[in-house]
Formats: sequence, structure tokens, C-alpha cells
Amino acid sequence: MLAKHSFLSRRKGLIRYLPAMVLAKILRSFFYFYFRKKKIVLIGGHCGEKYADNAAALHQFLLKNGPSYTVYFGLNHRHDPIAETIGGPVFQLGTIWNYLLYDHAVACYYSHSLESDVAPEIDFTRLANPKLTKVYLGHGIDGLKRNLFIFDTRRSTFFICSSEREKQIKNKYWGIPEKKLMVTGMPRYDTLYLKRMHRPSRTILYMPTWREWLNADPSFFSSSFYQHVSGFLNSHELDTVLKRHGYQLNVMLHPFLHSVFSEFAGKNRSLSSITFCRPGQNIQELILASDMLITDYSSVSWDFYYLSKPVLFFQFDQTEYLEKRGAYLDFSKDLFGSVTFHEKETVKHLDQILSLKKPEDYYRHQVSQKDHFDFYDTDNCQRVIKYTLPRS
Repeated sequence: MLAKHSFLSRRKGLIRYLPAMVLAKILRSFFYFYFRKKKIVLIGGHCGEKYADNAAALHQFLLKNGPSYTVYFGLNHRHDPIAETIGGPVFQLGTIWNYLLYDHAVACYYSHSLESDVAPEIDFTRLANPKLTKVYLGHGIDGLKRNLFIFDTRRSTFFICSSEREKQIKNKYWGIPEKKLMVTGMPRYDTLYLKRMHRPSRTILYMPTWREWLNADPSFFSSSFYQHVSGFLNSHELDTVLKRHGYQLNVMLHPFLHSVFSEFAGKNRSLSSITFCRPGQNIQELILASDMLITDYSSVSWDFYYLSKPVLFFQFDQTEYLEKRGAYLDFSKDLFGSVTFHEKETVKHLDQILSLKKPEDYYRHQVSQKDHFDFYDTDNCQRVIKYTLPRS
């Protein structure tokens, strides 16, 4: 499973990658003339398994606007079909070439951690590059869930923030010094802002997020999580509301559920107005194409909020979630959408939202967007580069 693969124990990871690290150091002098005049930038995200969100957005920006830099993107497998869509050079994580690039790079950017996205394990050894600028992009705005992997990002030089409020969260709860926190906006929001005006598609996106205490195996189907989600997706009341308003509900499961995707989808196809998105489908495209979102704690909700699209929070396990995972927002007053706890209640609120003459009216009496987004423009990538990329 991706979660277990991505955050290997330090000892197991080091043993696995140490030979490649050492060989890269030995071969360094042989590549002196090759790297001498190059300014290398490494970018990675989602443990090398996806080309998406902030990492992909910044990578595309640098390919077009950073001609003096040689920009590489990290993947688990160099010949992955994803590589053909990237449009620039890629490298395979954990290889000798990976560590040669790392050793000569001036900066690296990642959505989760340098360890999982750019150069496995090396930053926690004496072989680390002391001159490297390391930038934590994140893959979404923080607030709805506590970060369980702060240790993996501690050595970052800079941390990107969407707003002063998120900066305060990372300073107060993560313990990151203010000098490391850059308020720039999310790189992928450049595209969201540029394409924010869209024609209604009469589609709703449902994205329940992952719980670390679940297992993506046969036992998953007896979990309370599955029972609630399945109960909602097979609700005749839901079917009635969707058909009355002429809407389709698209279901996007978390990547950690891909191992049970076929069985999950097969057991929940009773309603003709519900479609399961294929694993690996472009989330950015789904966000732009959908009219509203139903979720529980997914950071994708911020993207819909940014676009003034309604978000309905179906939090059937809120008490358990806050006890086991926790959040940085007060769910009783800080959420930017209606909160429901039962299937029928969720369908009722959905009916009310779809009855609005204008979707943007949904936020007229909600929390101000200005509290969470400092920028509404297409300059987020530009600000990230301005504040973090070495010029020398």
C-alpha cells in the first residue's frame, strides 16, 4: 500500500539506498564538467507515483519560465507512462543518477517530503547536500487535518503558505520559525484562477478522505467508514434528489483505496446517477469541471472554496476523527460549509444547495474567504520562485 511504501523506517530505507548514495559520491568527480555550468532543480510529489497539484504546477512553470535552470521531475520508475506527459527530463528515485543530481542541485521542491519525493533517505545522513535549498510545497492547504509527518519536513529551508492564517498554523502547531514560512499562495491555484469561470456541468464530486486506522483489505468492508459511505451512495433519497435537479454524482476514492477499488465500485453501482472516477484521474480537472463538492476532511475542499463552489461536509465520524487525527480548525465554527453527520441529513442539505439560484450564494453568510486566501491571481508560482529559488 502506498502509505506504508512511502514512509519506510529510516533503517530499512537507508540499507536499501546506501549503495546508490555511496556510488554517486565516488562518481561525482567524473561528472564535474557535465554539471559545472548547470543549475539543477529537482521537483517531486506524491512519493514519485503521481504528476499532480503543486509539484506539477511549479514544474510546468519552471520549464516555461526558467530557461537558465535544468529542471527534473522525480518518479518511482523512469519509464512510467506518466513520464511521457511531463514534457521535461525525469529521474528515477533511489538510483545513482538521482543522487548525482541531488548532489549538484541548487534547489528542490516537494509536495510531501524530500525523502519520499526527491531523494530517498539521504537528507538524514552525512552525505546530505549542505548547500541545497529545500522547499516544502505541500499538496493542499492545512487546516482540516493535523500533519502526521512533520518530522519528514523539518529540514526544509522554506515552507509555502497560502495565507497569513496558514502561516500561523505552521508556526504555532508545527513549530516552524517565521523566517522559513513564505506566504505565496498555492502554485496550482494559478490554473484554478485562470479557469475559474466555467459553465455549470450539473455534476457533483464526492471525495471521502483516508483514515490512517483503516486497512485497505477485505476487513475494510466491515468498517464503519464503509458502511456510512455505502449507505449514502445507495440511498434512494439521494437518487431522488439527483434526478429531480438533473445532477450526476462522481465518486473519487482516495489513492490508498485503489487496491479495493473494483470491489468497492462493484458493490455501490445501484444508482444510475452515480459514477466512479477511475483511479489516477486528474483531480485538478475534476475540481474545475464539478459544480460542488461533498467530502469529510479532504484538503480538496479548499480548492472548491477558492472557486466559490459549495462544499458540504459529511462528517459521520467527526468525534473519532478529531480524537485520532485532529485538526487545526474548530469544526464547530471555522468550517466554510454546512456539516452533516447522517446520510439522510446530508441528502436534505444537498437538496437545499442544489435549489439555490446561484451557487455562489451559498457562501454569502459563511466564513469570509479573505481569512484563508491572500491572493486571487495567477502569480503564485512566480512568488514561490521569487522567494525560494537561489539566484547565484
